[in-house]
Formats: sequence, C-alpha cells, structure tokens
Amino acid sequence: MTQASSSCFDGESGAAGLLLNNLIQQLPGIPESVARDKIAQALRDFAQRSALWTFEQYEQELCPGDTVLEFPKEDGVEVAKVLDVYIQHCDCEEVLPKLGVFKAVCGCADGQGWKEPLPGKVVFNQDWDCCQNVRFALQLKPAAGSDTFPPALLEQHQNVIEQGALAKAYLIPKQEWSSTELGIAYSTAFERELQRLEEEARLLRHFDLRADRPTYCPTRRLLCCH
Repeated sequence: MTQASSSCFDGESGAAGLLLNNLIQQLPGIPESVARDKIAQALRDFAQRSALWTFEQYEQELCPGDTVLEFPKEDGVEVAKVLDVYIQHCDCEEVLPKLGVFKAVCGCADGQGWKEPLPGKVVFNQDWDCCQNVRFALQLKPAAGSDTFPPALLEQHQNVIEQGALAKAYLIPKQEWSSTELGIAYSTAFERELQRLEEEARLLRHFDLRADRPTYCPTRRLLCCH
C-alpha cells in the first residue's frame, strides 16, 4: 500500500473565526466552542456537497507493487473524492478509466483502471508493469473538526456556510438559543443552495470551458496540453 506524498493543498486554518461573531450575535448564550464546532461541520458539509474545493495537480510516481494508494489527511484537509486519474501515454496525457480497462498502444498501463472503495483510497485493477507518473484530480474537504478552508471560497460563499452553521446550532435541543422553526428554515435554505451548487459543479466538469483546458487528440482522444 502506497501513501501519497505531500500535495500543498490550498487551504488556510482559522475559517471559523470569520463567521464566529455572527453566530454568537444571533445565538445568545452559545459557547464559543459549540459555535466553532457547528461552523466546522458546515464547512465540511459545504465542501463535500458543492465539490468546489478541488486540487488538480496531485502527482505521484507509482511503480510495480503499488496497487493501492491512500491519500493522507494533511494540515486539516482530507480527500472527499478522486475525480479523475491521468497517465502519460504516447506523449500525451490520457484519462485512466474508472471501473474500466485502459487499452495502451505504448507505455506500461495496458489493462489498467481504478476504483475508489473508500474516499481517498484508490485501488488499481492490476500491478504496474513499470514506474509511471500519475496525476490525480481531487475534491477536498476539511478533516473532521478542522476549519481549514480556502479563503476565496469562504469569502464567496460565506452566507451559505453561515446558514448551515446556524441550522445546526438552532437544532441543538433544550438550549436557550434553540429554535426548531429557525433550524428547519436555515436547513432548507442551506440544502437548496447545496443542491444548486452540486448541479453547477456537475455541469462544469462535463462542459469544461476553461481557456487552458486539456483538449483531445483527434486520433485517439488523448488529453494533450495546448
């Protein structure tokens, strides 16, 4: 079993502090530790469902014997999902099929493919014939209890994440700030936004319109850089 190497995930700790004052003002009597916990839960749910926090350049050399790869929890961040796996093949970069079998013309990946039985754990169809540099596109989320999060995403979606934190806090029973009515209202609003972002993320990955996106070689549909 291979442990993936350091990847420099682009998150910063302390995200809860940016939302903390708002929660404390709206939830009189809530302990700071509880407010921080609910913010961390909302950040984790948001990252899991929205699929907006991604890291496309995780590279790892895999060699004979490396049939399982596990991504570590690093600086309060963990892998929520492996989106794509890419290999160098005939001077181009090609997608390695998930739950499929790759047909190689050159190189050492004939018959290779992969699956993800658990989040952040990749199991390959077979052993590698030779050492191969493999690139992974990953969806990330804060580890449990962590408030590490990309600042740009937090700034852009602060209101949505705050709705999630408020929903979780209001639904804590038998507290002076508890409110089932407000908890359900904020939960509904949070869920509605998450469903919208899920659909947007799905469409963006299906119709990638970036100017620097990979393009397909016409003869073998290989992913080549511009």
